[in-house]
Amino acid sequence: MDLLQKPARTVSKDASPESASYISSPGQAATSAKAALLIESRGLTESALDEAIVTLLAAGTRGKRLIWLNTETNDSTTVDWWNVGQRLAAKGQASLFIATGLNAREAALAARDTGMFLGDVIVCTDEATACQVLADRISPSDAVLLHGVNPIAAKALLRNCEQRWQSAA
Repeated sequence: MDLLQKPARTVSKDASPESASYISSPGQAATSAKAALLIESRGLTESALDEAIVTLLAAGTRGKRLIWLNTETNDSTTVDWWNVGQRLAAKGQASLFIATGLNAREAALAARDTGMFLGDVIVCTDEATACQVLADRISPSDAVLLHGVNPIAAKALLRNCEQRWQSAA
């Protein structure tokens, strides 16, 4: 069974005390993974990107800010992926930037040009690989922006983090 096809456990808003609280704003949802915060967002307009960035910055995390950008859209020919990658990485103060999809390279190059270290900008060929890479790099105190990421992949990331942290405890 593929990593993204496994059923995921749903985390409710009234999660246990060791879980992070939800951050909600119009058009966005957040899921907690122990004490890390996973923020799901969509939209490629400037206002949608800014709203996602504000939500990430408002998370008040004690850890790193990680961004996973999926560049697969139905209308990717009209999107300036360079601007999207640069905007998310710079304004979102990213410690790690992962890009997936056909235009991932362009977005990742823009993120790298914001001054990020080369090892902190990663291009993955698919969401399953990005999920595994991110699960290896995420800590319980981090905030993660999942922009344009498939909800199934977001749930797989949540499940991977919970399993990894349970086995470490």
